[in-house]
Amino acid sequence: MEALLEAFEEVSAQGMAKADFNTAPLAFIPNAIKHNPPQSPNVVKSWRSTWSDLPECPLKLEIWQVLKDFLDGMGEAFREAFAEACPKPSPNQEQEARALAVEHRLRGAETVFQSVSHSAQITDAGANDLVDPVKGIFQRIPLSDGSEYPVHVKAIEDWEREFPGIDVRQEIRSTRGFWLARPLPQRKARHEIRQSLRAHLAKKQDGTGLPEEWEM
Repeated sequence: MEALLEAFEEVSAQGMAKADFNTAPLAFIPNAIKHNPPQSPNVVKSWRSTWSDLPECPLKLEIWQVLKDFLDGMGEAFREAFAEACPKPSPNQEQEARALAVEHRLRGAETVFQSVSHSAQITDAGANDLVDPVKGIFQRIPLSDGSEYPVHVKAIEDWEREFPGIDVRQEIRSTRGFWLARPLPQRKARHEIRQSLRAHLAKKQDGTGLPEEWEM
């Protein structure tokens, strides 16, 4: 799950996909309609059964708006076919979905908090260390593209076992401050930050590295 969330956050940060993990098992690729537009109004009408199967949630309303905006530019026949096949989710459904999402988040947060607390007892660190207990994120590292790389608590625990001679958590906190102070071009890219973090921890373990000695 950690690897999935980490990979999906990278895709999501680029605007390539969206998902509603809290309310419903639903994912959306916003640009798919641009690369594979319907060839006729009948194709749009064939979406009826699929649309009705989609779970009610805030993301479904967002999907509806994206599809409507695109098909509005394809002419009246496409607009009518879309209105017939894919009715707009009602406000009541959206409100119910949002309420359900809040409930799920609370339940999920409680579950994750309990899991992290149990792990914290083993590693002598509490759940308060996490910047995002719901997702199990310990810290976020600024990247060269302006986004941030989530360092999950599982990675911290792995590094603590690998580098028992240093305070891994404090090193990661200091690292965040170090990169925040650097201009974007000097920061690491997403594909290289994890290896850079590990290399830095290894240097600290060996007593050969300081935060200011990161390779640019």
